[in-house]
This record gives sequence, C-alpha cells and structure tokens, in this order.
Amino acid sequence: MGRILLKNGLIMDGTGEEAYQGDILIEGNRIQEVSAVPITVSDCKVLDCAGMAIAPGFIDAHSHYDQLVCLPNELDYTEPFIRQGVTTYVAGQCGYSPAGICGDYPPSLLLPNDQGIGPWNTYHEFFDNMRGFGMRQNLAMLAGHTTALSSAAGMTPQTPIPPADRKRTTTVLEEGMDAGCKGISFGLGYPPCKFMSDLEIREFAETAVKRGALIGVHSRVYNSAAPFLYGEEVSEPHNIRWHREFLGLFKNSGARIVISHMAFIGKASWLTYEPFFEMLNEYITDGGMDLWFDIYPYAMGATNVGLLLIPFFYDHLPSIYESKSLLAELQKRLAERFEDIGYPVSMMMLCNAYCGKYRPYQGMFLPDLLEKTGMSLAEFFVDLYRESKGAGTIYTLFDYPEEILPEMMKHPHALYGTDAWYEPGSHQNAGTYGGFAKFLRLARETDGLTMEQAVKHMTGLTADRYHLYGRGYLRKGYFADIVVFSPDSIAECATVENPDRYSKGIRHVFVNGSQIIHDGNLDIKSREGLIL
Repeated sequence: MGRILLKNGLIMDGTGEEAYQGDILIEGNRIQEVSAVPITVSDCKVLDCAGMAIAPGFIDAHSHYDQLVCLPNELDYTEPFIRQGVTTYVAGQCGYSPAGICGDYPPSLLLPNDQGIGPWNTYHEFFDNMRGFGMRQNLAMLAGHTTALSSAAGMTPQTPIPPADRKRTTTVLEEGMDAGCKGISFGLGYPPCKFMSDLEIREFAETAVKRGALIGVHSRVYNSAAPFLYGEEVSEPHNIRWHREFLGLFKNSGARIVISHMAFIGKASWLTYEPFFEMLNEYITDGGMDLWFDIYPYAMGATNVGLLLIPFFYDHLPSIYESKSLLAELQKRLAERFEDIGYPVSMMMLCNAYCGKYRPYQGMFLPDLLEKTGMSLAEFFVDLYRESKGAGTIYTLFDYPEEILPEMMKHPHALYGTDAWYEPGSHQNAGTYGGFAKFLRLARETDGLTMEQAVKHMTGLTADRYHLYGRGYLRKGYFADIVVFSPDSIAECATVENPDRYSKGIRHVFVNGSQIIHDGNLDIKSREGLIL
C-alpha cells in the first residue's frame, strides 16, 4: 500500500474537539503522523484535501451486515455503505447472527439468501470463513442470543426455559465471546426471547456482565401502550415503564448496555420522548450506569412480520392458519392495537416478502396491497408469516417524529448507526444510501451541534464503547480507516420515496490504509477489511 500523504485538510479527529488544518501521513495500514505543521516526505502519493474534512472512518453502530458480507455478490450490499464513508460495521444486533447454532436454525432468524451460504455452528467458523473470503470493510460482532436460544429451544420454548436449553444457549454465547465477539445482543421484542422472564434475561446477561462485555438490547417495548404486558394500566407510558424495569435489573451490576435503535413507535408514543429521556438520564447520571443507545437517521424501520403479530396469533398457532373465526378475531385485535398506539396501516409498506407469492407486491403500501389481494390485514400478515416462514419484512415509516432526530443526535450517549441493509429486488431503506451523510448534513444545520461532535458520535464514541482498539480516532499508530469529505456540501440524496441514491460529498475512503474510494470512484479490488 505504500505511503499516502493527505495534505491541507480540516482534521476532525474523532474527539469532538474543534477541527484544525493539517496533514496526515498513512504508511501501510496505519497512521504514521498527524500534524498541524505541514509534513514533508519524499516518495509518497499526495492527495490535496484543501477544502475537505478528514475524519476517522465512520462506524455503523447498528448493522446487520454480518449476514450479507459473506455472499458472492456482497458488493451489491456493501457499495452503498462504502460510498457514505462506512469503514466498520458493528453487527450481530437484535439477537440475530449467522453463527452460534446449537441445534436447528429457524430460517426466520436469518436475512434469507438463495445461495445456500450459512449459517455457521460457531463464531470461529464464521470468522475463519470471512477472513478467507476477504472483506471490503471491518466487522465487529455481538453474539446473538436470539439465534442461540431459538436453535436450542425452538421459537416457542417452554416457560421457564429448561435448564439444559439454558445451558446450551449460555455455552454458545460464551464461545462467541471467546472467539472475539464484543458482547451479546438480545432481541427481546422477537420470539422466542419475548417470552423470557426477567430472571432469565438477567441470567443470560450475566455471561457478558462477568466479562465486562457489552449487552445490546432490542427492547421489548418501543411504544406507549403494551397491553400484552401491562393490560390497561396506564399510570406510566409502557415504553418508559418497561425500560425502567429492565434497567433496574442491572442497577449496580457493572453492566455495559446499549439500547438498540431508539424509537418512539406510533404517534401516541411521540409525546413520551421527553419523560423517556428524563428517566434514561436518571440511570446515566444519578445511577452511574454505563448506558448508551444507538439511533438511525430515517424514521423508517424494517421489521419482520412476526413482531407485528400480537400474542393472540402465537397462542393459536397453527390452527389460526385455517380458522376464519380466529382470523376475524385477530383482525379486530390488530385494528384496536394499531389505533391505540397511533400505528397507521397507511404508513406501512411491504419491504421484502421472502416468498414468491407476495414478491410482486414489494414496495407497495399495505392499503394498496390489501385492495389488490382482497385480503384483510390479519389474513395478509398471517399468510405472509406462513409463506415466508416468518422472514417477511415490513417497513414502518413513523418510528419517531423527524424533528426529534437532531435532539437525539446531541445526547452525549448517542451512537450513530443505520439499522439498514440492501434489499435485492425490493424497495430500499433510505438509510442504506444516505444515513451518515444525513447525520452530517443535520449537524451542519443544527444549533448546538457541531460537525466535529457528530463525527465523534459516529467514530470515537462507538470505538470506545465496543472496544475497537486503535480505531475511531486520527492518531499516530492507529489503523488508517479514514474518510475525506466536503463539510460544506455533504448531504443525503436518498429519500423514503426515492431511496437508492448515493450521498454527495464523499471524496476519499480508506480501510486499513487501502484506498477504496478515490475521487468518488470505487476500487472493487480493495479487500483489506478485518474481523475486529
């Protein structure tokens, strides 16, 4: 790779401190020198960065790319992220991972592919496969608890979970961390983990707590009303109540927690934003808890259909597939549920059907789909679940009010991610193409938030939280993951309606010293990514 000198750039070093004019010398896969005084060397490639910002490579704090970077056509999936400056993915989120199997693997847990690749029994096998395959970007992992538990005990386990299944699950999580995972992740909103007791959650979490490893949490409740947990009792919004109870399990435990993809789903939940963060801040400041959360830049979430189906559906499997009366009752309950939380079906879209029957309807808003198929919402959800084996995904386009995103970005414990992935042959999540550029554009336009601070949230803070040593900052001896961009013009071009548009303003991108973007052009031969 030789030596490369970045000259005359505005250095945003990942600390959040004020940027300064300077040079950076790259030698091999490391940063050799960072200086506010001009660097003079011979026999060196020079890139003039005048008018450009130089920052650490962006770290996607919430990614599902562990399930996609192993595919032969992975460039289709990775290129949109490379072009927005992402050099590292933190994956294994929401309890899902393509490795860590101790029994049968339910297909609904894997972002499906038709290439017969994965899953892997152990993380050692997965990591060895990825090293042999060669990656364009770096990958850090959490060990997926949902994957481990479902393979040990099935999607509807006994309650409480039998000791043998608990032990097998715990062993897989420990083996994952032994192999290099940075911690574990829970998918508490998804089966089978949504059925676990607090005691079981705390027991599984101890595998990470005792190691000082991180715990990622896809929460059980992101909306203000969760009658399946709390009935009609509404003295406190249910999203606040559940998080208060969950965090209370870890008080004074030394646990390191990241709440995944912070959201306030449904319009009835939007008003809980301020009291929710008052509660969260109590645990951070008064309680001294090592507590963080990640955010995503478009109020556009993708979830599998199983999360949208209420407990009534699971209680009546499999008879509900053929029972008109049960489907009618489910329709009534879904309508009541969505009305209670302000969850308009008009703002839901079929993302990826993962089955031939509904593939022609991908990218269609659900009211139009239901009209064309002549189905009720319950009939469609249940049939999609059956046909796709639970893998069918739905976009929801109201995960939080857009105006609170800049406020969440300012929070000192916010980590920036996308929670997005490329969907072949389907409507895309705009975050796949525009996520980090949108964060930076908002930082440029938001009072009380500098671009340097935004860079810190997408680099240094995330590297520190996930123990990505030697990354996240522009420092001598650190790995040369670097992005050069225009601070004046960087912006997203992707919208919800037209999502597959590359961002503008990214000039150069380096991964471990290898230049993968040069003057906006992609080097498809560059494969210097590492397992972290």
